[in-house]
Amino acid sequence: MANQVLTKSLTPTLDWADVTSALEYWLQVSTTPRFASITQQKTALVASTHTLATALADAKKYYWRFRTRTTAAYATDQAQ
Repeated sequence: MANQVLTKSLTPTLDWADVTSALEYWLQVSTTPRFASITQQKTALVASTHTLATALADAKKYYWRFRTRTTAAYATDQAQ
């Protein structure tokens, strides 16, 4: 799902650009733009796409971001 997209799916598939040399990705979903309240989190993703397993609340705004691990440490967050 791209930035600022409305969807009727309560379990959308989030998709982001592949990162060269990525070992894994880490994904967070929040109801606040500063991620003060994390509603879902997934670590050790090997693909640059993920379908949410837990349904989101209807008619609510969500934010998501991911991190990429290319070495022993994670790179900068990428918010969507």
